[in-house]
Amino acid sequence: LIVDDVVTTGKSITDAIKRVHELGSCVEKVIVLVDREEANGRSNIEKCGVPFEALFTLNQFVSY
Repeated sequence: LIVDDVVTTGKSITDAIKRVHELGSCVEKVIVLVDREEANGRSNIEKCGVPFEALFTLNQFVSY
């Protein structure tokens, strides 16, 4: 499990997924607090074959 606060491009998370795979382990899921819904962050992470979950999108967070 990888947990992060915010995702924009997903680069730091995809880098972490690749590193975990290089070490011979797997990532079952990525959970973030806020998905900014910018720069294809969600899809970049999902392209690594890892399920993605955001507690809020930026639009939801702002509307609260």
